This record gives sequence, C-alpha cells and structure tokens, in this order.
Amino acid sequence: MGTNLIDFPKSVSDALDQLNQVPDAASWPVSERMTAYFFMLLDELDELNRSQNASMSGTTESEKDVVDFATIFKVEASGFNSAFHIALRNSLTSVARAPDVSSINRLFTDTTPARFVAAEVLIQLLLASLQDASEDRQRSAALADKTLAYIASIWATPVPQKAVDLARYSVEAGYLHLDRIPFIADWFKQSGHPEEDDDGKEDGGL
Repeated sequence: MGTNLIDFPKSVSDALDQLNQVPDAASWPVSERMTAYFFMLLDELDELNRSQNASMSGTTESEKDVVDFATIFKVEASGFNSAFHIALRNSLTSVARAPDVSSINRLFTDTTPARFVAAEVLIQLLLASLQDASEDRQRSAALADKTLAYIASIWATPVPQKAVDLARYSVEAGYLHLDRIPFIADWFKQSGHPEEDDDGKEDGGL
C-alpha cells in the first residue's frame, strides 16, 4: 500500500515560529535555543504522525507496520537533498542567533558546511527519538541533550573572539602590522573595542 507524501518541511517552519513566539527566547543562550527547537521539531513530527495514523484509519495493523512513521521520515526527510533537510539547514541561521554566539563566531557557524553538519546531527537525533521505545523517550532525550550541548559549546566558544582581541591588541601595540592592509584596518575600526566601557576607558583602568 502506498502512502501520501507528508509535508515534513512545514514542521520546520512551525517549530521555528513556536521558538520565535516564546517570550524572552531571543535572550536565551544558544544551548537553550537549540534544545527547545529540537523538542519543538519532535512535537511537530509527532503531530504529523498522528495525522498520518488518522489518514490510515482503514489500514490493517500489518500494513501500518510496513509504513511506520520513523521509516517514512527516514525515506522522505533524512536525505541530504530532501526538502526537510534543506529547510532545517536554512532555519539554523535564526536558531543560532543567540547572545552568546558572537559576530565573529557567526562567520563560521552561519556557513553552508556548518549548518549542513548541524542539520544532519538534528535529523539523526530526531530519527533516534522516533524509533525510541523507552518510557517518555528517556534514552533518546538524554542523547539529544548531551549532543546539542556539545554543538552549542562549539558555536558559542569564546576562542575566536579572544583571538581577534589578541590580534587587535598586537596591531594597536605595534607588534603586528596587519593594519597596513586596508580592509583589515577598516574591520578593526568597525568592530570597536569590546574591552572598553561607555566612557572609552578600559575595564580595570584607574
């Protein structure tokens, strides 16, 4: 028995809308935004599953086993070129817009390869959750929490910003002469001095 194609990309847009409508979500660290988004996606997929089951009300149990929802998701949504994968990759630009992800980090996290990897991880976690028969999906939920926390720690790492601050100091102190390159000099001017307060004085100054 064939199945109707399921609108998996809609679950992405609906989950992203939910995230954006949560009060104060814009102020959450990226770990909380990513985790909330994942479970919103899972809820949306569960809703699609319920709709799929309702549409198959006349199907025998043996036929339902052949076309279980996790299998449909794997076939229709998990492929690199699937509409779901593409929509998920595109949505991560908004999800990663968190206060602890610096503009420097976004130069790396908001690239096609970075979003591709993150989307693939999310899809594998979603598939694991859909196949999880443990009570309240405790096993897959624990895996998702740990995995998403790891991704968030990479996205929010302070190392790139510290490297830029070190380079800026070295240029301003005359140890490096990168400011002789026009576009780098302009970039330093535009990026400002994060170590200064509103009065233009360095933190810790007398």
